[in-house]
This record gives sequence, structure tokens and C-alpha cells, in this order.
Amino acid sequence: MEQYYCKIKTEKMMLKQNTCSNWSYAKKILIEDADKYNLCINKPVHLKAIKDIFTSTKKVNNGFMRELWLATNKQSSILWKAINQKIQLQSNYVGIEHKFGYWESEEDAAIKSLNENGMYIFKKKIDIQIVKKLLEDISQETVRPSNSMQQIIDVNEKAGSIINTQQSEYIRWHFDNHIFDRIKNLSNLAKEPSLVKIAKNYLGTDPICTNKQAWISKGKRINDINECSSAAQMYHFDYDSFNFLKVMIYFSDVCLESGPHTYMSTTHKPFTTDKIRARIAPYGRYNDYVIYELFDKSNEVQICGKAGTVILVDTSGFHKGQILREGRTRIMAQIEFVDCGLHFGHKEDVTKQKRE
Repeated sequence: MEQYYCKIKTEKMMLKQNTCSNWSYAKKILIEDADKYNLCINKPVHLKAIKDIFTSTKKVNNGFMRELWLATNKQSSILWKAINQKIQLQSNYVGIEHKFGYWESEEDAAIKSLNENGMYIFKKKIDIQIVKKLLEDISQETVRPSNSMQQIIDVNEKAGSIINTQQSEYIRWHFDNHIFDRIKNLSNLAKEPSLVKIAKNYLGTDPICTNKQAWISKGKRINDINECSSAAQMYHFDYDSFNFLKVMIYFSDVCLESGPHTYMSTTHKPFTTDKIRARIAPYGRYNDYVIYELFDKSNEVQICGKAGTVILVDTSGFHKGQILREGRTRIMAQIEFVDCGLHFGHKEDVTKQKRE
């Protein structure tokens, strides 16, 4: 028992040292590049908030961090990435083991497109035989619908039955959180070396794999705006970590009528005008016309593709799923990589950092 308490005490001390180290690096970066981080340092309240968050040893209120993120025009997240990059450069760092990945040849193109546009569509699709096996496996699983309040309803149906029906009372049906543990091909995707490497390069640190989920979307004759909002079918942005990357996989063919993921390219970057910043709230959904007023409509990308299409998206940029036409079905999964577990409450680590 004494050993156990000593271990806990040691872990807490190391955690406190790491968070203090984060702030030490942050101060150096802010001094060296004051113009780049002007919104972080111009107001004492912002600087204090950044210090409080970066030195916290427990989960921080997400709303508080969202407000700071918008108030600094995303500079707080850019600063966190700079800290991670500096730590790795200045320490005897041993990164994740490199293994040949399925998308190895597209890694550089993916990073370039993510930095410039906030998204990338892999040219190489998942092998059709693997997709067919995945569909066979998930068709045997149980799914439950969600309502307009984003609450899971206690209605259990076979996924295969929902996939094949033309009519559905609900527009979104969810697999449970452990489906990635039960289905090997899904589990392998979350550990795929190319995806992990791209996430590491984009986030600036070894990524934490979290928020793995899969669902079925259905089209209805009449769509309720609240239900569409709940199913993420209106424009919005996410803030799941200081920096994060989502992998989206289509398990069915997706055309304009079957709910393509839609992304407003470049909106992952700091906003370019005060008008935009004044219109964006920490939480909320936005009608298309509002987004088109703020951003160039030509930047909108509707991502259609065959089953097996894999997309990388920084969903801190504005995005949505298009509303499906009646009778249409979309089947997809999502894997998320984040750069911070502690402050956002993420726990599942895809790979551990090693510093000596």
C-alpha cells in the first residue's frame, strides 16, 4: 500500500513538473515571437488564462478554453503546438517507431494539404475486399438511434436491418463505443502507421487516439432542423483539443444525395477579419447563408467517394454532413487524434512519448 501511494505521489510530481515546463517554454516563445502571439499577451486576462490552462494538472472547462481560443483568434492552440515542437527539439526525444504504412506515399501531400486547406482525401482507398468484410461484420452489430437532443434512445436494431430499410424514423444510428475492439479491421485502422505518422507530424507531438465511433445516417422525407443540428448536419466547428485531426472512412458509396462530408476549406486557420470573429460564438450551429456571408462559397468542398474512401480533416474548421435525400444511407466511421489528453479529459494513448 505504501508503494502504491509513493507511486501516485511521484506521478503527481512529474505531472506538475511537466505543466510548469509547458509554461516555461510558453513564456520563451511569447517573448521571442510577440507579434505572432499579440492577442495572447496584449490583454493580461488572456495571458493569465493561458498560464492557468497550461499549468493545470486536471481537466479544464471546455467552454472556458473555447472562449480563450476565439478571443486569441486560435493563437492559444498555435502556441501549444509550438511548445510541443520545442520540447521535442530540445530534449533527447525518442519518437514513435516508424513502420511502413498503407498511405506512405501520400504522407507529404497529406501534411501539405492539411496545413494549407485543413483537409486531405487519400487517393488510395481501402481495399474493397476489406470494406466488404467490414460491412459484413458491422451488419451483425446492434445500433441505437439518437434524438434531437443528442441523446441515445433505448431502441436496439440490427445494423443490417437499418442499412437495408428505405424508411427510418431517425436520421442517425450509432454503434457502441467498443465496436473498434470487436472488429479487427476497425482496430487496425486506428493503429495504421501512416495515419499515426501523419497525425504526429500535423499535431507536432505523439498523438493520442480517442473518440473512435461509427454510425449510420439515413435520409427522411421531412427533416426537423433540431434533429439535423443534433446529427451535425449544420455548419459548426469542433474544439476537442488544442490541435486535433479526424480520420473519416466511408463504408458505403457517398454521392451528393447521400450526405457527403462538407468542409469550408482554410477555415481551420485564424480568422482573417474582425467581422468574422465578431460573428463566431464558442458553441452553436450555423445556417449555410451565414457561412457564405463570412467565407468564400468557392471554398466549400463536398466530399463524395466510393466505399473505402478515407479523409483527413481538421474539424476546428467549419464543416457539416449534408442532409441525405429520402431513402439514402451513409455508413461511416471516425477516428480522432489529439495533442492533449490532460486538459480535455482524453485518456486513451495510441503511443507513449519517451523522453530521457
